[in-house]
Amino acid sequence: MTSRNALNLVAVVGVLLGMPLIATATPPKGNPVAGQKIFVGTCEICHGPTGRGDSSMAGYIKTLPDLSSTKTQQKTDAELRRTLQKGHGPDMVGYEWVFNDAQLDDVIAYIRSLKR
Repeated sequence: MTSRNALNLVAVVGVLLGMPLIATATPPKGNPVAGQKIFVGTCEICHGPTGRGDSSMAGYIKTLPDLSSTKTQQKTDAELRRTLQKGHGPDMVGYEWVFNDAQLDDVIAYIRSLKR
């Protein structure tokens, strides 16, 4: 029996016995508070204080997504990480050599906290 099948069996037995299920999901990576500090120092100048493209630079940037939007929030962490590392279109530079993995996790956690 695979470990996945074993977990499914435990969940089914627990439901049948009326036992509460223990969450087995991986906890989210990153610290949104630390991510906010990075965002304010690096990203806010373009994305604005709310992440909705409400900066004074917004009128000059063609591809400025609303970070709180459903479209952005539906992106996977891997997609957000790739954008942070490689940049986006002609307007956003990549930060691959600026942030380490933990800092990227923090920024992603902060972006997730902007969800409407």
